[in-house]
Amino acid sequence: MKTAAALFFALAVSSAFAQIQSGKPVRLINPYPPGASSDVMARAFSERLAALLQTSVIVENRPGAGGIIGVNAVAQSPADGHTLLFCNSGPLVIVPLLAKTPFDPQKDLQPVAQVAYNIMILVVHTQTAASLKELVEQARAQPGKLSYASIGNGSLLHIAGETLKKVAGIDIIHVPYKGTVPAITDVLARQVTMAFSDLVATRPHIEAGTLRALAISGQKRWPAVPDVPLFSELGYPALDRFTGWWGAFAPAGTPPATIEQISAALNEALRDPAIRKRVEAANAEPTGTTPAEFAQIVRTDLARWSTLLKELGNISMD
Repeated sequence: MKTAAALFFALAVSSAFAQIQSGKPVRLINPYPPGASSDVMARAFSERLAALLQTSVIVENRPGAGGIIGVNAVAQSPADGHTLLFCNSGPLVIVPLLAKTPFDPQKDLQPVAQVAYNIMILVVHTQTAASLKELVEQARAQPGKLSYASIGNGSLLHIAGETLKKVAGIDIIHVPYKGTVPAITDVLARQVTMAFSDLVATRPHIEAGTLRALAISGQKRWPAVPDVPLFSELGYPALDRFTGWWGAFAPAGTPPATIEQISAALNEALRDPAIRKRVEAANAEPTGTTPAEFAQIVRTDLARWSTLLKELGNISMD
């Protein structure tokens, strides 16, 4: 994969970025509010993309309906490369499995490039539990009394909580929030027992000693929190799959040469140490793919989340 990607980038970068019309702005639509993780990531890339594409790149926030509004805006835009979607995996590989959407992520959008990968973390107030084992023991001793926060019904973090309930054999209550900040605020206030979250919202509190990280997802320990074990190390491998990504998409029908041009620009941006530093500051790992590689990632994710949601059977966005 790396060899193919390297060859693709070399050929595409050498084409001098000729497809995008110089002077006509590129809109980078983010389906979340300003300040959200996807917004931070989009703005990290916009300035470098503008230089590479030789035109202005404007980040436009179109939040609402779990990302559906922003995604659909891109799906209905002209397929000329001047309107792109920049978001995380949720609106494209989970939301369409739970709700009727006006777009088909595999038919109405063209993957351009994955740019970063991130993990999920389970946190509690430091006085709540010293380990995941202790937390599970508390939940088993008090069925229906402990609670977990997520960023909303049908979110990846909601699905994680329901998966923990199933694999640990516990009864905990889901409390949905409209974002990570209010969720973490209530964990700090001990209004909710635990939260599934990302590191952006939790790391400052972990470092301050007010939150305790019990476990993370993924295939390896995360550099920012090297002492936090993987769920699989603690006997819950089913939760290691709860990872996410950020990437760019174009409307279906965008010319292949334009797709390759934008993908090459994004991957060229990822070679910039300043961009990589900003991605890592958002507690994500820079990646980079060809359009074909990213399309395969999307197909694989749709299949695995579809299987899991059928197994759980009790997830909805209502």
